[in-house]
Amino acid sequence: TRPKVILGRVGYTLCTSTTWTSDTSLTCLLAKGIGKELNLNVNIEDVKNNSITQSSAFYYDSPSSSSVSPSNLPTTRLGTTTIFGSNFGSSDYTGNVFLSFSNQGSLQWVSESMVSCKSEPGVSNYINVTMIFGGMTGLTTMYFSFDAPELSTATGIQVNIASGDWMAKYVDGKSFGISDYSPAIRGGAAA
Repeated sequence: TRPKVILGRVGYTLCTSTTWTSDTSLTCLLAKGIGKELNLNVNIEDVKNNSITQSSAFYYDSPSSSSVSPSNLPTTRLGTTTIFGSNFGSSDYTGNVFLSFSNQGSLQWVSESMVSCKSEPGVSNYINVTMIFGGMTGLTTMYFSFDAPELSTATGIQVNIASGDWMAKYVDGKSFGISDYSPAIRGGAAA
């Protein structure tokens, strides 16, 4: 016989509807959410031992990033980066975003598919974007760049006449970064 009341719960969230299908199955319509290893709990009225729990039975999809905007920032200035993707949660859950060059501490949730964060200065062409929401981790590698270094002057130049290569003792320019990133300068016929 069909039970009168069936309540399904995933984690701490009630299913929006729970339907008895047969003696061996129920259908639970889940609300949006985030999390992993969530317990599934079913309560059935008019049944002896009416509560059934399955531990670590459910996982929501992991967060996934697909693009960033802007995709280029200056090497020496803080900026705001907007990350687009999916599964960021249906409300402002506490989340973390790590870009390969820094931990983005000031994350602002905008929607299920968009977050923004402050970007630290740096140098790079590709970044790893690691997102953590509700204990779920998503990792994506995508193109993101900082302004390329530009050379304006070089002094103390020594030239090798035979090869045409040169070496400068001092160089000036911009976008060299804010710390020692092990820069290298090449010039001459091989450059």
